[in-house]
Amino acid sequence: MMNASLPNLMHGIQLVQAGRKPDALPYLRLAARTEAIPAEGWLWLAAATDDREEYRHCVNQALSLAPSHPVAQRMLGELNRQEGWAWGGGTSGTGYAPVRVATGTMAPARPSRGRRILRALAVLVIAGVCLGAVAALALSDTAQDTIRDWLGTGSERTVEFSVGTLPAYRFRVQVPDTWLPANQDDPAWREARADLEAAFPPSDDQINVWEQISASFSTAARDPVYGQIVPPLRLVETDRDALARDGMVAALTLEEILPLPAPADGAPATICDRMRLLEEQARSGEALAPRPGEETLDTTFSGRDGADECTVSLQRRATGLPPQQVPFPLAIDRAPDAVRTVVIAVPAGEARFAVWRLTLAESATGDYEGAIETIVDTLRRVPEG
Repeated sequence: MMNASLPNLMHGIQLVQAGRKPDALPYLRLAARTEAIPAEGWLWLAAATDDREEYRHCVNQALSLAPSHPVAQRMLGELNRQEGWAWGGGTSGTGYAPVRVATGTMAPARPSRGRRILRALAVLVIAGVCLGAVAALALSDTAQDTIRDWLGTGSERTVEFSVGTLPAYRFRVQVPDTWLPANQDDPAWREARADLEAAFPPSDDQINVWEQISASFSTAARDPVYGQIVPPLRLVETDRDALARDGMVAALTLEEILPLPAPADGAPATICDRMRLLEEQARSGEALAPRPGEETLDTTFSGRDGADECTVSLQRRATGLPPQQVPFPLAIDRAPDAVRTVVIAVPAGEARFAVWRLTLAESATGDYEGAIETIVDTLRRVPEG
């Protein structure tokens, strides 16, 4: 765990978060030599350096400490693809084989952050949103579930939880009182999951849906290349009658935290100004693109209190789905063939937005109509402090 016993590492992380990566490098390199840093520490150094060889070395060091680390695997896989390296079998069956650092001299070059970031690099530099883009690399060790307030009355409750502490992404949302965070670290969820598995046991020919939706919130990480939350974090329906009626588990999933779009001329803009640009990009298909088979029914920008309180939501529908494409079916032979999806984008600070995906059976849209409206209206990031 990264803490005060790793002073150089922690100081280096703070400098990276402040956008001072050149100043952070001496501290991070000193920590790598003198402190027993964990895998996440090596990933912070990889994200701070502009030297490709050092980047590869750091990612390999992280994988040597944690061979199945999802963020390190993705970073190495992306680097290998960018450099034209052949995929190997890997020691963990992932297809990402750790590669020995070459001994020759390489010209310093900035490691790739993936096709999406390459396309957006100029805009990101102008807007400054790339500063601290790696600030969530340490989430795999610090994403502690802080679900704490069950404030609602009647049929709804407010759930608040944090994802990481460097920096903290804390969200709050109001959901039906039968919904629970599918956090495997939480005894309440483990008890509910055991009851649900007994009521809806998976068949031998399908993935265990309860394993699929469950995740340990304490191991969540933000992928520094694509911004994905690994593993995704979910709040799910647990009412047996609703599950039996729908044939699938309705779920609200935190999938990504991505850079906000910047104005074309780089002029200053409020967060909601940039969220309006996101809505325009969503309408044109440049952002939040639909998945295969989905049709977009509606795209909405909603302002809230203050210039920085707003959301973009997209209602989508997919029909004629084969069972294998239905999210979280309880049984292959009972899976619905039409699914309603609500993509919800909310600001996650001054430079990023979070992508949430609400999925449910199309036939249940009327039953969840009020819940959908409430989730879209109340889902938001909670500022620190």
